[in-house]
Amino acid sequence: MSMRALGIAFLNLGGEMLYVLDQRLYAQKIKNEKGQKIMQDIVSNMFSERFLDEVFRPQEMCHKSAFRILFERLAHASIMRLNQSSMDKLFDLMTMAVKYQVLLVSKPREILLVTLNHLDSILEFVSESDYCVDLIEKCYKRLIKTYSEMDEFQLQEIRHSILNCLQDMRVKVSVFLKEKVQNWNGTFALPNQGPVASQNFIPGVIIYYENEGKKKSVFKESKFNPGSRYEEALKDGSYERKGNRMISLGLNVYSAKKSVDTILAPESNYQKANLVSDLETCVPDPKSRAQLDLLCRLIGKSSSNTIKTNDFKLNLFNNEEEEFIYETQVKNAFVDDRSSKIVSFDGSNRHKDDRLSKIINQFSHEEDRYKDVQNRTLKSNNYKRMDKNQIDDDNDDDDDIISMMDRLNRK
Repeated sequence: MSMRALGIAFLNLGGEMLYVLDQRLYAQKIKNEKGQKIMQDIVSNMFSERFLDEVFRPQEMCHKSAFRILFERLAHASIMRLNQSSMDKLFDLMTMAVKYQVLLVSKPREILLVTLNHLDSILEFVSESDYCVDLIEKCYKRLIKTYSEMDEFQLQEIRHSILNCLQDMRVKVSVFLKEKVQNWNGTFALPNQGPVASQNFIPGVIIYYENEGKKKSVFKESKFNPGSRYEEALKDGSYERKGNRMISLGLNVYSAKKSVDTILAPESNYQKANLVSDLETCVPDPKSRAQLDLLCRLIGKSSSNTIKTNDFKLNLFNNEEEEFIYETQVKNAFVDDRSSKIVSFDGSNRHKDDRLSKIINQFSHEEDRYKDVQNRTLKSNNYKRMDKNQIDDDNDDDDDIISMMDRLNRK
């Protein structure tokens, strides 16, 4: 597991959170000034220097339940309030989007380009605030300094850590379903055609070489059908501040008119907020708890349940009926998942089944037989020890007689 995956995961999840919130603020017709205030409050906390110092510190990857608590605190760092169902839906959309993007990159280094796309879009949300712009500019420099010099293996470790954290998330999202990039069981349909990764050959050609001293020359080439249509690789994306990233992953897929409906996948074994982790067991991991507490303390405003007069509720559902359906699906999926892990049996009827009684008797006979064999073995060993001791005693007597005769002869 990579010790540097937390920073990449946090920035990408945070970008997706702001995409969804921006769409819902527009859908609920929130005034532009109030919407700007919400975005600026969240970004100022999310990109504060002390907070990023802790996020970019080498450490183990957070569990997804810890991410949920952290982003709930971030979302409530403004005048906006989300109820439980809306927060659940928001986190579903965030995690599924990041999971799709990390899965779809053609090579590990593109994860940085995805993260830079998120930062570019966030900068547009708060472009009117010089303070927020300055924080994001510093985050750009920190990101490039930390990750740009990593090799492919280190970046692949980061990719693996993020996917391992999100591997059980299989929530169906309407945007992905309409674009046919997600299956109806919640898994993603990865493309098997299109541009290959940079510095890679297009499949379908076998090249044979022959040695001529220190040089190698092409002996022959043969072609075969790779089964899909591949294209030449695109140019590598730029890490520059205003460079061309060359990929669309990480951009805002929720335009103002698109909905962000979520359909819970029953096959996902989704357990709402009751995800099993070290933070939720009876004996929580002190390191995980301390890590989460520190990050939450670094967020400016506490997420208390009390609502002030200038606060308002943001709903991620279009109406109450949609929210009720979502809650029902979550509840049913959680109950089905728990019941599928319970094995019930009636211990009071164990003597009423003849077949079971016969098997129990066979075990009893085998146990008695084993004890008899064990006792006979012990007795045999005892007899052997007794015989050996007797022989030793006889030898001692013979030695005593010889010694006595030697003494008499000397006299």
